[in-house]
Amino acid sequence: MVKDLNEISINRKVIQNHVINRICRDPITVAFVGIGVALLLGGMLIGMAWEFTIAGLVLVPAGCFLNYRFRHQEFAKQFLDEVAETLERKRQRRFGEIRADLYDLAKNIPAKDEEGDLASQALEQFGQLHEKFELFLEVLERKFHPGELAYVRYLEAANQFFMKIMSHLSRTGEILQLISHSEGFENRQSEVERVKKFLGQNAEALLAFDKTTTGMTLIKDMDGAHAEDIEVIIDQLEQLARQAERLGEI
Repeated sequence: MVKDLNEISINRKVIQNHVINRICRDPITVAFVGIGVALLLGGMLIGMAWEFTIAGLVLVPAGCFLNYRFRHQEFAKQFLDEVAETLERKRQRRFGEIRADLYDLAKNIPAKDEEGDLASQALEQFGQLHEKFELFLEVLERKFHPGELAYVRYLEAANQFFMKIMSHLSRTGEILQLISHSEGFENRQSEVERVKKFLGQNAEALLAFDKTTTGMTLIKDMDGAHAEDIEVIIDQLEQLARQAERLGEI
């Protein structure tokens, strides 16, 4: 089970380490090791024929090798599927939380107030973010197969961007909530200008995300995709996530 992806960047080394870990804990491997150890101890300690000792020495590495040789792809796909499911759960949970907060904010702040207009803009922007991400997923699933490394790397990079922008919108809502409930708030106008600037930067980031999605539609399907094309789009997504991180420093 994939517990925390915050500090994980999915690559071949991460997958390889996971596969080896899974194989070491797999019941088939454990059974081979158990039998091998039993034969080894039997040959060494209770005087069984030397052939049993040799069989025990051979069986342990052979069991691990054969399990790796024939089930490597199976374990790798299981891991990538778990990563994709974990990313989806985190995104959906965060989406539900922020959607509820922004709906409440837009409902409770009078629309005629400047803060109310900004709250409506934040909610609209949130809807656009969701629509753009759903479109991205549609393109991703047309171009690549779930369980493939390229698919998960795209999903991971895009998910980072999505989560950052959602966090920014959540922070924007908190600031607007504070302003609207504070009579004579000393820094009100500067905070309002901050929110306006921030929503504008968010809009620019969403346009850049659109361009990245469009670029992905030009990539050939998985069987004909060039590695350098895949890396270019993934790098663009990761840059967007980093830019979104900097935008969040408000």
